[in-house]
Amino acid sequence: RVVYTSETIERQFRSLLAQPLAELSSRTSASPRKLMLLIVDSLDECSDRSAVKEIVRCVLDFLSGPYPHLRVLFTSRPESYIRDAFGNEDKQRFIQHNVEDFADPRDIENYLYDGLSKSYQQVEWRERDDFKSLVEYSGKLFIYASTALRYICTQSRFADPVKRIADLLGRSPDAASGEARYKRLDK
Repeated sequence: RVVYTSETIERQFRSLLAQPLAELSSRTSASPRKLMLLIVDSLDECSDRSAVKEIVRCVLDFLSGPYPHLRVLFTSRPESYIRDAFGNEDKQRFIQHNVEDFADPRDIENYLYDGLSKSYQQVEWRERDDFKSLVEYSGKLFIYASTALRYICTQSRFADPVKRIADLLGRSPDAASGEARYKRLDK
């Protein structure tokens, strides 16, 4: 297990982000600066909560400098310790969005249909009740749909896509509970 300290995170932040962004900004100071977007993806995947807090602090400290052209997009599950890392001051500087509010279930349906049709053209997926249930289970989460497709479309001559969908939906004899869909995806 790697242990991160404030010093190592801050040093990495300075060398990998702050210095290059500052140099780039200084070279373009004479002309109007174009907006730049920095994306910090999957903040919740960091296993060290204190490291998450430190990463957020480094970014926010950097943004308090002369960088009005810089925007930051953090992506994460809505974990309370991550919200707490932003603190209460300057709430107007932050806008929190729920990605599911912007997802269209038809996009998930089309994604699943395209993925299944590429692997198994002989099945008319949209007409099947289990396909409709898979779309419903996926909700507005592409990660669920993507992981389900990887499981269902395993390239093995013994892989039965209809049985695999039944496994995910908890309709096969092997599926013990409503949590089966998540357990299967985790394997």
